[in-house]
Amino acid sequence: MTSLPSNTQAERAVLGAMLLNSEVIDDVTEILGTDGDAFTVDAHAAVHEAITTLHGRSRRVDELTVYEDLKSNGKAKRVGGATFVSALTTATPTSANATSYASIVAECRDLRNLILACRKIEGEAGGDVADVAEFIEGAEADLIGVLQHREERKRRGTLIEFERGIQSTLAKNREGTTGQCYLEFDRARQLFTDPISMPTEPYTNAEKWKHDDAQI
Repeated sequence: MTSLPSNTQAERAVLGAMLLNSEVIDDVTEILGTDGDAFTVDAHAAVHEAITTLHGRSRRVDELTVYEDLKSNGKAKRVGGATFVSALTTATPTSANATSYASIVAECRDLRNLILACRKIEGEAGGDVADVAEFIEGAEADLIGVLQHREERKRRGTLIEFERGIQSTLAKNREGTTGQCYLEFDRARQLFTDPISMPTEPYTNAEKWKHDDAQI
């Protein structure tokens, strides 16, 4: 049986990026989640858990705090100690590519999930199938689950890129566009997260003023 897809170099790079720059943690979490199932190396999953736990508690995230968290949970020696944590940052080219590293890791996870779903279907199909129609429906549900997970990740990734564009626009023009930019971003976020309830009519001036006031 062939090994499942993985990219341990990308796993190390995304962890290193989060250690180097905590500002990328939210973007990475949008892609990978917090449960650590995207990582194929136990040490990587443990470090990821420490990073997201500290960040979720609004604690500082760096080599020292992550190592101390691992140590307090009895995982420091298992991952390779402080040397291993430090090596993650030295091996990471730049934190600017954090979402690219995360996407590579996520794509490997998607492929693993797809392969495992197919293996499960193949194994069950080779046995005694009492109700073929019911079995096919179950197999279809397994595959759809994998595809839906991937599509949701792609939507989140698109939203991250859109938010960066809004932030860039705000940085270039601080006056006069803030309220409108945030309105457009709110509309885009709703479109990606809940397209069914997305309003068809544009914001009215009253809504815009209300939003502007909320930003002050």
